Amino acid sequence: MLKSGYERQVKELVLKQAGLVALGTLKSVEVEVNQYLRSAACSAMFEVGEVGGDENEVLQKVMEAARELENAWSFPSVSLSLPIENLGEFLSWTPDGSLEISGLLPASVKHVMGPEAWGIKLEVTGIPRFRRMRQLSYLVIPQENFLDFLCQLNENFREEGFFFEATSQGIVIKDLWAERVLVSYLT
Repeated sequence: MLKSGYERQVKELVLKQAGLVALGTLKSVEVEVNQYLRSAACSAMFEVGEVGGDENEVLQKVMEAARELENAWSFPSVSLSLPIENLGEFLSWTPDGSLEISGLLPASVKHVMGPEAWGIKLEVTGIPRFRRMRQLSYLVIPQENFLDFLCQLNENFREEGFFFEATSQGIVIKDLWAERVLVSYLT
């Protein structure tokens, strides 16, 4: 009787630990997925903005980059199910022109002992305002007095958090409010 009681307690303890391992693994993957998606979105915006692409091209590049996550993790005691094909449901453009990735991705981690953890919370915000910068790139036409023109642009759009500067490739627009600065080249 005493032995079976201890066996039951040990089994419960092992299952609790397995559940914590599954949950900890899922939370670790969640952090890495969010960081990766933020980098992928910023990179996609930079690449597409540099060649004058549009919003759909940005979304395609983010989805292409996200597909690399499908087999990114391998664990000896847990199995991970990460349905990246559902990611498109969580991509949206905000009114200020930035890309937001938010929602609950139906991922799961199952421990070999049985316990399972579900759901990765996607929270990717603070990405540069691609749509707004693209709109500005169509509105900005260089004038004869170039330096005065740049000063006037910077003064007009300072409150909106944009900075314009001249480079050898054209005018560069920087989003000063974003966590990472994205540049969009104008030709």
